[in-house]
Amino acid sequence: ILMTQHPELRLEFSKLCMARDVLKFNPRRRNVKEYTLSLYRLPDNFNEDALTGEETRREVKQNGRLVKSTKVQARPGETPFRIYTDSLHLDIDEPGVYALVVDGVKVPLQLNKKLQSDIMIFRATRLMPVRVELADGVRVMVVDSKTGKPQPQVSVDVDWFPQDRTAKDTLREHFTTDNQGIVTIP
Repeated sequence: ILMTQHPELRLEFSKLCMARDVLKFNPRRRNVKEYTLSLYRLPDNFNEDALTGEETRREVKQNGRLVKSTKVQARPGETPFRIYTDSLHLDIDEPGVYALVVDGVKVPLQLNKKLQSDIMIFRATRLMPVRVELADGVRVMVVDSKTGKPQPQVSVDVDWFPQDRTAKDTLREHFTTDNQGIVTIP
């Protein structure tokens, strides 16, 4: 019962999306009456790896350019303690690094609890992988999604997961496409 009383708001979507596309995602919330969702365009060299959550928030707001801000409110008749899903769409016009920031979260007064605001950093790209499986491995061609032209010398990071899909066992390998925009993954 205590878990159902805690306010909850989750942003879940891929950390990579296509530029000139619409980012569609469905935040899940429980016991949240209202929140503000803001999209910031960040400098291309932005790196949140060495920052804490509050430092990341501060850096985003100081160095990012606000693209759009939307207030999301509970619909009339919503029942407390149930999980609701909002459908939101954001236009991502240009490639780059973005942050989606949740602020101004309001919860029902009777809960008297505060919800930790959320922030999610993601990248928008025009590069699109095209995958072909062969007997000797997987070949991936990286192309420009607008022109369809292969992209040489592009960095490709591959995350390998073991059968049981535990994140702590994830292995990352780095590859670079050749002059034809192809990388072969054994």
